[in-house]
Amino acid sequence: MTLYASWIEFADRTSDLIIHLRAFATTKGAAALSAPYALEEESLLEGLVSKAWQSWGLFAREYVVKSCMGTTDGNGAAVAAHPSALTEEHVSQASVLAKGKNSAGPYWAGQNFVLRYEPTWGDADVLVRMAPRLAHANQALFVAAVSSYAQRAKVLQAIRNASAHVNIETMGLVLTFRSQYVSFPIAHPVQALYWHDPNVQDFLFAAVLDELVELALTAIS
Repeated sequence: MTLYASWIEFADRTSDLIIHLRAFATTKGAAALSAPYALEEESLLEGLVSKAWQSWGLFAREYVVKSCMGTTDGNGAAVAAHPSALTEEHVSQASVLAKGKNSAGPYWAGQNFVLRYEPTWGDADVLVRMAPRLAHANQALFVAAVSSYAQRAKVLQAIRNASAHVNIETMGLVLTFRSQYVSFPIAHPVQALYWHDPNVQDFLFAAVLDELVELALTAIS
């Protein structure tokens, strides 16, 4: 599958998520979005934000694996394979070795068969650090794209992590982003999805997901 095909799948999944998140807002009513949510409402939104985070991470992983093994970009141009990327497992192991802050290499050594050892694929800081070490042919374009939209990925990551691990620290990280939005006090991290982005005149979730799709399109171009 080409990078363009991966982007189409990511864009379609994201579009579906935006539809569901907008439907919740319509059913809830604008005035009630800042009020505490019922358990079933929190659970629904936790699932949707988890899906969004997984979808972004899946695209990032597919991009790196395909680029390392050789693929075609969004313009139909060939992306040359890395000579050491003989299998997906070779790329997986290289990503494991390259993900750390102080990793010194060599990075292309052996294979990994345990997915949980791999990087957090949606983490913008990890991606920007790892891609140059893997040295796939389009890594500079990928790093530039991720760097340009890194703040959006970090907002999504913060809300997802706080939803999965609710505590004072994860909630505190979500609240560090509130100055960028027209916000209201939240009792649960998923409520931040409905803060308003003044730059695009839309909900936070729509601004974040739309720009991650733009990031992905930039990266494959």
